[in-house]
Amino acid sequence: MHQQNNNGNSQIDAVHPAVLQVSGEQTRRWCAAIWSVNPGEQLLIGEIRGLIQSTLVAHWMQPPLQYEPDTPAVNSFDLVFYEPVDDALGNRLDADGWSPVPIEQMVIEEYEQFEVFEQQAHKAGRQIPTRPAGLWRSEVVGAEEPGDFAWGQLGSEVAEMLDDQVWGDTPGWFSRAYCDRLERRVQLGIGPNVDGLATLASAVIPDDEHRFRWIDGMAYQALCDFVGVVVDATSELEVQWGTCPVDEKSGMAPAPLMRMRQAGGRWQRVSVGTDVLDRAVLPWGAQGNPAEEMKRLVQQYRQQ
Repeated sequence: MHQQNNNGNSQIDAVHPAVLQVSGEQTRRWCAAIWSVNPGEQLLIGEIRGLIQSTLVAHWMQPPLQYEPDTPAVNSFDLVFYEPVDDALGNRLDADGWSPVPIEQMVIEEYEQFEVFEQQAHKAGRQIPTRPAGLWRSEVVGAEEPGDFAWGQLGSEVAEMLDDQVWGDTPGWFSRAYCDRLERRVQLGIGPNVDGLATLASAVIPDDEHRFRWIDGMAYQALCDFVGVVVDATSELEVQWGTCPVDEKSGMAPAPLMRMRQAGGRWQRVSVGTDVLDRAVLPWGAQGNPAEEMKRLVQQYRQQ
């Protein structure tokens, strides 16, 4: 089964601006095509990071009314290269959590992506070889599911509570609803403070620095909301939430945004959605465990 996620953010012609989903009996991989390595490793790495980041945002920012739990979660992200990867680019990929995988190890369903990418290249007037030059993969790890519930079940309950709201409509409501439902199942104390944010992050984000950390979409939105709640409650900053409705043309919602200021000062725009991704989810951004990363993020915002 194939599903393409178009993010529309591609800046260079070497990276296909869509991620392909390949599903089999035991696999669910998100695959990106890298047509050329000519732009060099710096531009390519930046473009690959942006593609993954925007794809995750598009997937996790489903409004509650459109929420669908992941069953199963994504197993990995794949980068399909149609030109050989040199040592310099290989070192940068390795530092970002990617590893080369022999194409011969792929199962039948995964070979289907090559045909789809070939069709996409043909539509764009690009000539590519039938067989890719290499495949780089980053495995995905999901959070443990304590007790007798799955994260998707919890997300469904929270989505039902939130009804037709979108992120930012009622500041604090997403995280309050999520934490309330989570605390009903596990013995956690999640107050509106830095320790509460750290507790939530530790519960929903797996602690693995070298792989993609997969979380449920409602958990992601709750975390972004909770960061603003904590900054507002524990500092003198004034905090305002932006709203995240679905764009009618693209069918996607934007990443969460806030703005903050000292009393009488100038507003500073804060990209909380991408900051949470970089610090808590992406292997090239996280420097510590999720709880510590969220504490550092709050401290960063307090110094605006």
